[in-house]
Amino acid sequence: MLVEAVTVYLAQIARSKVPELDLSVDDLEVMLRFYACGMVGVLLQYMEKPNLNEEKLVIQMEKIITGKMFPGKHD
Repeated sequence: MLVEAVTVYLAQIARSKVPELDLSVDDLEVMLRFYACGMVGVLLQYMEKPNLNEEKLVIQMEKIITGKMFPGKHD
């Protein structure tokens, strides 16, 4: 249920940010499910941490999704 909700949310974001997204329906579905499962998994792992810095976690997840948190050189 959580994964499905996040998948729908990410699909809405993808459509609004990149309306001419050049992906097949199958590729888009796999990509959205991949990110949704990852996001839900991270949230489930971190939600029980007593000193969780929620704002920091949100920023880190945003960097991952946007490709800004990736090893190597960035231009």
